Amino acid sequence: MRELRNSRQNLEEQFHREMFEIYRKSREECGYHATRYLQMLSEYGGLGTARLLLQPVERMHEGFFKLAWEYKRPDITVEWLVLLDPWRQLFDAAQAS
Repeated sequence: MRELRNSRQNLEEQFHREMFEIYRKSREECGYHATRYLQMLSEYGGLGTARLLLQPVERMHEGFFKLAWEYKRPDITVEWLVLLDPWRQLFDAAQAS
C-alpha cells in the first residue's frame, strides 16, 4: 500500500514539473507570459491547477485560446497534457476527454 502511495505521489510530482514546463515553453517559444497560470501553479500545484482549468466554463480559457489558436501550439496546453500517458490516470474520465 505504501508503495502505491509513493508511486502516486511521484507521478503527481512529475506532473507538477510538466505543468511548469508548459509555462516555460509558452514563454520561451511563443513569447506568451502566462502570469496567472504561474500564480495558480504556485498556489494549487500542478494537479490542482489542471483540475481547476478543466472545470466546465462558459467560455474558453484565454491561455488555451492563445496557445492553441493564435500560436498554433495545442501541444503546450494543459488540455493536451492531461490526455497523455501517464498523466491521464490522474484525472477522471470527464476531465481527460
